[in-house]
Order: sequence, then structure tokens, then C-alpha cells
Amino acid sequence: MTRTSSYLALAIVFALSFSAYGQTYTNVSGFDLDFTNIVETSGGSLFGQPNAIGNDLNFPNTAFNAESVSGGVDFLNGMVELNASSNTGMTFSSVSLDEFGVYFTSPDADSLASVDGFLTVVTPDGSFSDSFSLDFENGEVGNWTGQAFVSFPETTTADVFIHNILFADSDADGASSISKRDVTVTFGTAIPEPSTFGLLLLGVTGLASRRRR
Repeated sequence: MTRTSSYLALAIVFALSFSAYGQTYTNVSGFDLDFTNIVETSGGSLFGQPNAIGNDLNFPNTAFNAESVSGGVDFLNGMVELNASSNTGMTFSSVSLDEFGVYFTSPDADSLASVDGFLTVVTPDGSFSDSFSLDFENGEVGNWTGQAFVSFPETTTADVFIHNILFADSDADGASSISKRDVTVTFGTAIPEPSTFGLLLLGVTGLASRRRR
């Protein structure tokens, strides 16, 4: 059993995902960013309703798990997309995808668990992508973490696409499983646009002169 089987599953789920229905989540707002049009295009509720933490977006991931027992093959395909836009005139220039979970592969049998994560950010300046892939086999047990990161020219709006695939495979005497427990989308430090910064500076200057009087 090789990584080839994982890529075969990847090809299958990519094809299936185009016909899947979508799940729409409620819009949420952070300090400087609004997150709207949040849709899980692969259907179901794998990612879960997100919440904003500062200017970051967190998904609880309550149902993201793939498990194989006694020769089975299991995979889980999840895709979510959203729009991030400034509500204060602030800009951002990077997006980071941080994920973690747990995995198990039986020690005395041929077993495999893997996770693939893909991040794409589309801004007025173009499309920017990064990804990660992790494999575990034969007796490996523990926690996993994955990260993808993209940077781009400063913008006040961007469409973000996240695609995850969990894969588990085992022989007749084995078992494997992999779960994703958390997803956080972090937006790079917001910087005031020149016009906004100028207005802030004028306000501070006016306040200071009033105090001197």
C-alpha cells in the first residue's frame, strides 16, 4: 500500500465534490473584518459554524474523521469558501491556515492514515495558493499539525478557499483513523490604508491641541 492509493482517493473525491450540495453558515464579524458568503461546498457540516476571534476565523470541526477497519478504505472530503472584507478600511496581506488533529495506525499490520490541506486566496491582484500533506503508517499514533500560508499585496477584500481530505486504509488485520479537531484561518496584521491613517493622525493631532488649550 502506497501513497498512490491516497492520490486515487483524491481524484475520486475531487470528482464527487462538484455534484455535492452546499451548506451555508451564518456571517460573522471580527474586529476589522467581516466574513460573509461562508459556504461548505462539499455539503454536510464537516467544518461547522465558524466564529471570529479578533480578526481570525475558527471552525470547530466536530465531524471530520476517517476510519478504516479490517481492510476497508475511508476518506472524507471537505471544502469551504468565504469572503473576508474590511469593515474599518484596514488592509491585510497574508492568510494562514492552521489545523490540528489526532491519528492512529495499528502496529502489526499494513495501515495508512493521511491528511491533505489546500489553501487558496483570490484577491484583486490574483490567486495565491499553498498546501500541506502528512502521512502516517504502521504503528504511528499521536497528534498532527498542518499549516499553509500565502502572502499577497495589501487588500481590503479576498475570497478564501479551504480544501481538506482525510484518508484511512488498512489490510485485513489492521485499522487506522485520522481526525481533524480544529481549523483556524489567520489574517495578517491589518494596516490602515494611507487615507485612513491620515484621518486617524488628524484626529490625534486635534485631540492633542485641544488638551493643550
